[in-house]
Amino acid sequence: MFISKEQRIERSLDELEQLRTDCLAWVDLRHKKDTQQQYQTQLNALSELVERACATISRAMPQVSDERGLDETFEHCRFLDQRLAWTRRLWEFFREKFDQRDSSYGPLLRAADEVIWSCYRTPFELLAPFGEISPGASPLPYIEPYLSPAAYPREIFPIGLSAEDRDFRRRFNKLPIPLVRLTPLSLREPWWLIFAAHESGHQVQYDLALVDEFRMALQEAVAASPLGVAAETASLWGEWSREIFADIYSIGAVGGQAALAMADAEFGTPSHLLDRLLDGYPAPLVRLSLLNEAAYRFGLARPLEQALLELKTRVGQLPPELETDLKLVPLVIKTAFTKLQPGGLTLSELIPPYPNFYQPGGLLEAWATQLRFGPRPIIQGNLEAARQLTAAAYKAWNDTLLEANGTLPPTEIRQELAERTLESIRQSRQEGTRASLKEREFDLNFLDDLTALLISPNIQLPPSL
Repeated sequence: MFISKEQRIERSLDELEQLRTDCLAWVDLRHKKDTQQQYQTQLNALSELVERACATISRAMPQVSDERGLDETFEHCRFLDQRLAWTRRLWEFFREKFDQRDSSYGPLLRAADEVIWSCYRTPFELLAPFGEISPGASPLPYIEPYLSPAAYPREIFPIGLSAEDRDFRRRFNKLPIPLVRLTPLSLREPWWLIFAAHESGHQVQYDLALVDEFRMALQEAVAASPLGVAAETASLWGEWSREIFADIYSIGAVGGQAALAMADAEFGTPSHLLDRLLDGYPAPLVRLSLLNEAAYRFGLARPLEQALLELKTRVGQLPPELETDLKLVPLVIKTAFTKLQPGGLTLSELIPPYPNFYQPGGLLEAWATQLRFGPRPIIQGNLEAARQLTAAAYKAWNDTLLEANGTLPPTEIRQELAERTLESIRQSRQEGTRASLKEREFDLNFLDDLTALLISPNIQLPPSL
């Protein structure tokens, strides 16, 4: 009735070899398509991860000559088959993201690559002369049907890998490739790539090991405030610190346009604007106030002065805790700009916005006009160009809306602006390869930990695998 011990072992080994073959063939194909070595580091990291996992599972396979009976052999093979299926699902999760570049998403994702590279890489280039932390692989953007963009640094599992793997995830929490999820809206309106600046800020904060440092600095500053806030309030500001950092970073990356875009995203009823219980975020009214103050600290004009006055009038009497939060805004911004100094550089030095670009009559206005009416801006590739073009594209869209007198601009106008935006950003590409400056994208200890977990009987993977 049952197949032999040898047949059962060979079945598992065949499946393992098929995964290795599939993965290596795919990596080879992607390398051939990657003529500019855009994804060299990410592909090598994923290939090494799968190869190491397969080798570990192979070594753990039963032998025909061992003392296990037929039933024990079946059970152990099934145990390893589960691990193999998890490894395949991990690879296919990333494969799907890479392969979006071969679809109609390709033009948008190639532009997103440039924007994220421009936003992410800048601090590490500035820190390089001081021998500070080398950057890892640039985050990989992909499209998924969610309302909001999201960043998944190496330390955070995306939704697609956490739903069924909670037990495994509790013990293994590093990804070979950081990700940035973009919304489908960006496909038609690529000026919304402006939110990639915020998501890049998350990755920078993790890679510079500033997550815990900023959280503690913020909690301490708020707790010591002369306002005499409760310990719970200081703790709450600590919980908000990741999103606050990313918001501040976005101002440095794309200027006041980041604040204007966030105001568009956050506008709503008074109950929403005053909601302090949003997951990881301060109340939208406070968040916009922080962005406004951050712009001023970067040497830019405050972009939301009038909008904030209108919002405060709209919401009416503020609850006491919101009044306290708003009073803390200057202190929070001061803390971010003075307490965080990786390599001796402040935030305004890590991601400089170049205020002259944004001043009236500057290049921001000139590029926005060119994006609207042509000819499109032609910029020699440099590290700042893609993020500055994204800011110009968002301004161009806002200017187009203002002239439309409350109606949606005609489809052809939107399409022309979208095409010029994508082409300008792609053509601004900084020349050179984009490999990680790290010797390895993850160290051998990381791989050893992973492979030990894969064959550990204490890690329960779902039977559905």
